[in-house]
Amino acid sequence: MLRLYMAALERSPLLTKMLTCAVLNATEETLGQILATASARDSSSIWRTATSFPGNAGQSNLGSPIRSPGLDGRDGVRAGNSGNERTVSVARVVAEWLDVAKEKALAVVGANIGWLRVAKMGAYGALINAPLNHVLYGAADVVFTNLTSSSITNMSLHLAAVNIFIIPIVTYVYLYALGTIEGLSRDDLQARIFRDFVPIVKQTWTYFPIIQLIVFKFAPAQLTVPIFNLIGFVYGVYINATSKTQ
Repeated sequence: MLRLYMAALERSPLLTKMLTCAVLNATEETLGQILATASARDSSSIWRTATSFPGNAGQSNLGSPIRSPGLDGRDGVRAGNSGNERTVSVARVVAEWLDVAKEKALAVVGANIGWLRVAKMGAYGALINAPLNHVLYGAADVVFTNLTSSSITNMSLHLAAVNIFIIPIVTYVYLYALGTIEGLSRDDLQARIFRDFVPIVKQTWTYFPIIQLIVFKFAPAQLTVPIFNLIGFVYGVYINATSKTQ
């Protein structure tokens, strides 16, 4: 499969990247909607239900205190006035966890997907995201591959250029496209970009350089953009889903 993809990149690099981004961005939007819908529907989150698991402090969702084994010499009974407490069995708590997990799964399956937005994100990936990355990263490769006689210097300058120029541009365009596709008003779109742009760029600067270094060092040049798109897809699902719930 990788050989076929590499061959496609050799024959038609831009077209291959456009198809790749179309699939990734459409899938990202689909998963973002599913996760946002599941989060909104789940009024009793499975994570909040964690307080019901034996060994955690607090009250269970069933209204009974958690009983830790051996606190008063008997398994399953908390020290203190046992007459005022009801024992919550492990099986009952596990059953509650399973019920919540089932509800989340049903919410995911029954999520109302906005397929028009999915199609628009696919179009964004093919017509904007892929060409933009292709041109920007291609220009950086041309400029910095043999800029100096030192490969370390070239790589350092390459990384600096990518993070100072390319990452902010790609991030801004992504946030603008995401908000536009969601139908935000001009004021709401500007507010979201103002809210999310700097934190996303800072997070990228924190974690992405080491990934970039590995990719630039070991991956073939034609795979640079597809690899970054795949990484961006994973992060994009998170951004997409959280932006819909804020």
